[in-house]
Amino acid sequence: MKLYDKIIVGAGAAGCVLANRLSQNPNTSVLLIEAGKDYPDENLIPDGVKFGFGTKEGAVATSHDLWGYEARLTDQSYLHIPRGKVVGGSSAINALMFLRGIPEDFDLWSNSCGKEWSYASLLPYFKQLEKDHDFKDKYHGNKGPISVRRFEIDECDPIQKAFYNACIKYGFDRCPDHNNPETSGVGPIPLNLCGRTRISSMIGYLNPVRSRDNIDIMPTTLVRKILFESRKAIGLEVEQNDTVFEIEGKEIILSAGAIATPQILMLSGIGPKSHLRNYEIKTIVDSPNVGQNLQDHPTLLTVHKTKPSYTLNSSKPLLQMALSYTASDSTDRKDVMITMGSYAVAPDKETQAGLIHYSDKLIGAFIGIILQKSNSFGTLSLRSNKPEDIPLLDYNMLDSKCDVKRIREAVRLCAELGSSSEFEEFIDYRIDPSDEELKTDSMIDDWIFKKVQTGHHVSGTCRMGNSSLNSVVDSQGRVHGTKSLRVCDASIMPRLIRANTNLTTIALAERISDFIRCN
Repeated sequence: MKLYDKIIVGAGAAGCVLANRLSQNPNTSVLLIEAGKDYPDENLIPDGVKFGFGTKEGAVATSHDLWGYEARLTDQSYLHIPRGKVVGGSSAINALMFLRGIPEDFDLWSNSCGKEWSYASLLPYFKQLEKDHDFKDKYHGNKGPISVRRFEIDECDPIQKAFYNACIKYGFDRCPDHNNPETSGVGPIPLNLCGRTRISSMIGYLNPVRSRDNIDIMPTTLVRKILFESRKAIGLEVEQNDTVFEIEGKEIILSAGAIATPQILMLSGIGPKSHLRNYEIKTIVDSPNVGQNLQDHPTLLTVHKTKPSYTLNSSKPLLQMALSYTASDSTDRKDVMITMGSYAVAPDKETQAGLIHYSDKLIGAFIGIILQKSNSFGTLSLRSNKPEDIPLLDYNMLDSKCDVKRIREAVRLCAELGSSSEFEEFIDYRIDPSDEELKTDSMIDDWIFKKVQTGHHVSGTCRMGNSSLNSVVDSQGRVHGTKSLRVCDASIMPRLIRANTNLTTIALAERISDFIRCN
């Protein structure tokens, strides 16, 4: 098998960007490896992956979540964690919200990673990746590969308009653009859509360059471990169709996501030495921060029964409007987001996992809470030394009393918004939480601990920084203590941003692509 200049592990939000940018040099050979299936012909992409709404699979294409990850969130809450196992990764199955973090998020990154990661330095990459159909100003780009649009008030479902008006009535500002760093309040969510088509990183970045002679794509291939010569990465051991073989590369770039990337590193001998010893894995680099610093957005749904006259319009996205605000007494700006959504099944296990399906059955609505700035951190560890065994995930959610306090305030706000006269023709009554569960702070807290779920924005498990004492990779994604090995995905985020992670992961990959090409 040929020796590749660059081998990229994982064809998700970051991996597809890297494949595009690094193969721009015709003299650089690139191999992109993906554990899931590939759909090079857009006409053959399954509806649940191709379309962002109006399909049986609804908001999240669960048939292409084949990893089977599960996590402990709190002592009272365990949850299935969907991640995309398909070319495009989780960008191919997500709920379309295309939000940026705010300047404070990236300026915090720059404190430990250098000025290249400040908001001012990243703004050109945010603009480069998007084709925003609504705004042409200093904050937005209009020529990028990812199409972005918003549903204006008159386009939205009536229940979404009711949510918007209820927030205005409550006293919140209008926010026409959630990706403008100077705004907050209620307004349309930016969505990575073109018509009904979800513009994943595969569609935006990979498909236009598939014909390049210097790029190969290897789907349905599981990476078992990285191969080293001393501390230099020289290739991979992979498995395809029950056959194990090796591939050689001059540089290996892990873009397998914040769960699979630290797992691959530890299986390869890079991780906490004592943990690796437990599974008889030879330590290449004692890197105690691998698998630490796990972060995600705590999320809850307040669920409502709608009136018989309300019908669900599945020809539009599940989520159209969002409220962004700063919690009382909080020092973190825009740390809470509230969204409005509708569903067409009873709020069962799947609903609690955030997997809302469209059907003709019982119709209801939810007002969702996302804590955008959490102070709780979890861990990822190996279950065994076998790559096919999923790792152990402990999100340690709600470990911070401040997190619980802000969510409690948001639960009360959602109850008040749901009771607004604006919803009179849509909402019959609130199902969850019950009035009884809202009586006292402690009762609300009990409900929160039982019902909390995740925003499915796992990150931080291979954090970036300038010292191996508190990070896994340096400011250019190079793994401390190794040669020819990088990480480029949401796992390197030092702190989780106040937004969904898809957009920022794409920008992060654009930034690291430039680092690699400059080197």
